[in-house]
Amino acid sequence: MHRRRTGNSNANRKYMNIYSVSDIKKIIQSDTKVAGNEYVKVSRPANPDNANNNSIIFINRDGRYNSEILQTTAANIIVCHLSENLSPSLLAKKCFLLTDNPKLVYARLIKKLFPQKSPLFQTHPTAVISPNAKIAKKVHIGPFTYIGQAVIETGTVIYGHCHIYDGVYIGKNSILHAGCIIGADGFGYVKNENKEYEQFPQIGKVIIEDNVEIGANCCVDKGALNDTIIKSGVKIDNLVHIGHNSVVGKNTMITANVVFSGSTVVGDRCYFAPNVTSNGHLKIGNNVFVGTGSVITKDIPDGETWVGSPARPIDEFRKIQTKIKKI
Repeated sequence: MHRRRTGNSNANRKYMNIYSVSDIKKIIQSDTKVAGNEYVKVSRPANPDNANNNSIIFINRDGRYNSEILQTTAANIIVCHLSENLSPSLLAKKCFLLTDNPKLVYARLIKKLFPQKSPLFQTHPTAVISPNAKIAKKVHIGPFTYIGQAVIETGTVIYGHCHIYDGVYIGKNSILHAGCIIGADGFGYVKNENKEYEQFPQIGKVIIEDNVEIGANCCVDKGALNDTIIKSGVKIDNLVHIGHNSVVGKNTMITANVVFSGSTVVGDRCYFAPNVTSNGHLKIGNNVFVGTGSVITKDIPDGETWVGSPARPIDEFRKIQTKIKKI
């Protein structure tokens, strides 16, 4: 059964505007079809759990509880997949926005109807900024943030308590959440004749391209000799470590507690589930998916799904699990 959750703050949030289906039609694209009762109105976004008859919700394709949600939700407008089986009684009561990508259509619609307050492009008086920093006019810098001799392009938002070292470049329209440390020395040492560790020179830079978002309390080390590069469109969750000389390809998703050791090279459009760890000096191809808690010890070719510790292709992992169950 679909379990009702309680205590969601969204249920208590007040939205002032009321929207009709005709208002929504002006926003959605032509490939989203409208079906059902077009006389309903909405004033708030919601989850299916906490929706009322003023709500607009979405459900993804092939969701476990889709049939139950369609029958029981109080929401007046539902964004769902084109393949959903909608009975005449449902179409008489509610309005449906039918699309191939319900979550994307819903996200864009909510941004238009119920926009969030954006931070102002201003520098907090407690921020400390090097006189040699090059910062565009439309940049937000939060409280107690330090910025060294760095370059920060227009539209970027840096929240409070961040530390941006010398030699960091941050492109346009990027977001760094609170507590990010960008450009610290990488963990590089060499053992001397006395079996003591001496630091290997860390003289590279950090380059963060456009439209990158980095979550709270993340660390991105500068390169030793090469640069550490986060390419455009990368999204990084909280508490992630990117080691020196690493390169993260375009539009890659990195979830919480992922660790890339030094000189990890990641392709475009990859996805790393929580708590993935990668050994250093590895190459991970394009369009790779790595499952939760995996430990990557080998290069991964393009387009593969790897899981486990040590990580291996998912088909191989499943065969091993089947053999273990038979023991």
